[in-house]
Amino acid sequence: MTAHLELSRVLGCPVVTADGVRAGVVADLTARLPGGAPRVERLAVGTRRRAEYLVPWSSVQTVDAGMVRLSSPAQALDRDHRIGGGGLTDRALSEEEILLGRDVMDSQVVDLAGLRLSRVSDVLLETAEDGVWVAAVDLGIGAVLARLGLRRLGERLPPVVVAWEDLHLASPRGHSVQLATAAEQLRRLDAATLSAVVTRMPTEPATDVLRAIGPEHADRVLRASHAVHRRRLRDELVGEPSPRLRRSRRTAGWRVHRSPHGTGEES
Repeated sequence: MTAHLELSRVLGCPVVTADGVRAGVVADLTARLPGGAPRVERLAVGTRRRAEYLVPWSSVQTVDAGMVRLSSPAQALDRDHRIGGGGLTDRALSEEEILLGRDVMDSQVVDLAGLRLSRVSDVLLETAEDGVWVAAVDLGIGAVLARLGLRRLGERLPPVVVAWEDLHLASPRGHSVQLATAAEQLRRLDAATLSAVVTRMPTEPATDVLRAIGPEHADRVLRASHAVHRRRLRDELVGEPSPRLRRSRRTAGWRVHRSPHGTGEES
C-alpha cells in the first residue's frame, strides 16, 4: 500500500533508536537521482543545523505520529553511521546523491512542462514496500504558509504539484547531479521552447544546459533567444562576461525578454 509524506513534516521529527534512545532529529534526507524516480537513500540525523549520523533508509522501522523509529540500537548507530569531523558535506555523499532539504526545498527549479522558473515549497514523497520515492514537488504558497506555522490558512490554498520527471533543478549540486540524466530530455525540446527555458534560468546553470545539448542545438537555441540573453549566455560560454553582466549575475535569468519566436515574456 502506498502512503504519502511531505518532506516538511519529516524534517525536524525526533529520531528514536530501537532501544529507546533519542538520537536527535531528522536534519535531512538524501536521494539518488539517476535511473528514474529518485529513491530516498539515507536519513541525516542530528540537530536542524548539524547532522551527526547518516543512516541507511533500510534501518528506518517506522515514520508515524511525528516520530522516526530506527531498527538499530544506539550503540550500532554510533559505531556504524557517525559522520566524520567534516560534517555533512558533499564529501559524505556519493556522486549521484543529493540532500532533499538543502538541494531541493526552497531551491529554484525549471518546470519543463509549464516552462517557468519557480521555487520549491515542499517535496512530496511516496512510501511503498520497496522504499520511499520522490514523486513530485509543491510550488504553491500554501505549503510555505504551512511551514511558517499557518497550516490552517495554507490548507485553504490549492497545491501546485509538478511531477518530478517534469523538473530540472537549478540548485548547484542538484543541477550538476541531475544534468547528465536530464540532458536527453532537454535535447528533445525544440530550439524556441528550450530558449524559453534557459532564459528563465540563472546564467551558470543555463550555460551548463547549452553545453550538455551539444553545439549545434545550442546554436539554434541561442539564435532563437532575445539578443540580450544571447549575448549574456555566449559571453559566459566563452568565459569572458562583461563587467556590467558580472554585476547583475545574481538576478540573471529573472528578466525575461520576448524572443524572436514569441516564446518569452516581457518583465
